[in-house]
Amino acid sequence: MAARHTIPLLLALLLMVAFQPLPVGAVPPLPPEAATLSEDEQWLLWQSRASHPPVKPAGEWISQELPHFRFFFLPGSAAERDWPLIAQEAEQSLQRVLKRLNMSYEEQLDVYLVERVFWQGGAAYGGGEVLI
Repeated sequence: MAARHTIPLLLALLLMVAFQPLPVGAVPPLPPEAATLSEDEQWLLWQSRASHPPVKPAGEWISQELPHFRFFFLPGSAAERDWPLIAQEAEQSLQRVLKRLNMSYEEQLDVYLVERVFWQGGAAYGGGEVLI
């Protein structure tokens, strides 16, 4: 299989895994489509399934506004659970940075908090959007 086809296949398999409910601690077997992957790719896929709980599909994003941020997260996520701490830390951290840089910031930054999926560590997009 050509390398350019490997990544989309892995992503498709991960999405399939993300929406399959499993008992706590269960590691699902690899789907039949994984047979086309190399041993290393199969191991990575299995490892990602074993180390991350399945993500439940959600209907709508929850949004919360702060003076300098608009946060978006899914119902039932760790972000929803930890929202009070996240809100406090976000504004306090921004104020510390602005003070240190002797700057002001009057806009709002959009931040999407998502469950971790296969080594995802975040991304920043133009227009003041951040995915964490």
